[in-house]
Amino acid sequence: MSKNWGWIFLLLIICGCSVWKETKTLYKEYVYPVSKVDLEKKEDVPPCKEHFANYLTEVDGKLQSLIEKLDVQESLPDENWAKSLISDYKWLNGIKVLDNKEEVVFQYPKEQVVKDIVPKFSRLKDYKLSFQVINTDFGPEFVLYKKFITSTKIDLLLVVYFDLRSLFCKSQDSSFVEIYTEDSCLWPENNKLRGINWSEMLRHRTNGVLAINGEKWLWLARKVGEKWLIYAYLCGTV
Repeated sequence: MSKNWGWIFLLLIICGCSVWKETKTLYKEYVYPVSKVDLEKKEDVPPCKEHFANYLTEVDGKLQSLIEKLDVQESLPDENWAKSLISDYKWLNGIKVLDNKEEVVFQYPKEQVVKDIVPKFSRLKDYKLSFQVINTDFGPEFVLYKKFITSTKIDLLLVVYFDLRSLFCKSQDSSFVEIYTEDSCLWPENNKLRGINWSEMLRHRTNGVLAINGEKWLWLARKVGEKWLIYAYLCGTV
């Protein structure tokens, strides 16, 4: 699955914005798989683009896999489910279920090093998965969360979180990557693309090339729920 995602990214990066329209169907087939992508096909790809695609395959592929697991979870998780999830995604720090008063109904592990991970119920308009970044004493936590309703018609909030550095920064290409939302930089703290109006950029396209202070950057945005997650990769000098 993650290889399919990386291949779609690679197509977008190589071919530019026009391909985005042509690959919407392919994207849907990735999220709701009904066909296969030829992963054996070889292309003449510049090293920078290949490295960026490899990074996305390695990192965003893991994130997408986790998102798919959470998307199909529609009931109160038990300890076995939580153990299995953390076993599959060892970079996770914890899992919580909160009620609409933001009180903990369930959490795993029971003793959590990172505390105060409490997304606001009011931020969720519906039952779609979303994310936010919460700063803690241990660093920034990337928090995925979604509402679900129990058989007794009670709204609960499923929360899964991890130190974003444990996923986004473990690739050998991480030193060339900066990661953004529309309104903030997630990584690194000393970022080079500060001042970019991502909201304005995303009105027109979801990927492209930037020339900033003599440096060339490839960038690509993907949605996590209703929010944008933006990857930028430093390719060298202009």
